[in-house]
Amino acid sequence: MQLRLNHKARGAGGLAGAATWATCLPLDAVKTHYQSDVAHRTYRGACRAIFRASGVGGFFAGFWTMVLGGVPRDAACFAGTEAAQRALALRRMPQAASTAARIGFEPRNS
Repeated sequence: MQLRLNHKARGAGGLAGAATWATCLPLDAVKTHYQSDVAHRTYRGACRAIFRASGVGGFFAGFWTMVLGGVPRDAACFAGTEAAQRALALRRMPQAASTAARIGFEPRNS
């Protein structure tokens, strides 16, 4: 059984990781600020404090670090998931083929 890593899966995983962190980073910044400072009783207070201290850029502090770190991590995750799915499918194929032949199903040649 030979498995090849799918470049499309790695690319999709990398893009998904970048998009996830790009959209979630402001929320994560507010949550982290809220949890680390007892003076903020609400998330709104944490948002105000971040904005007063750093402006809009404060919500995106560490953006490139998180995005560039998320790309290889999520690319590897997607590639590993694809490889596992293929390995499991290859293991089941002989059994599925014999069952299909037993019930009279003939696969198309594509």
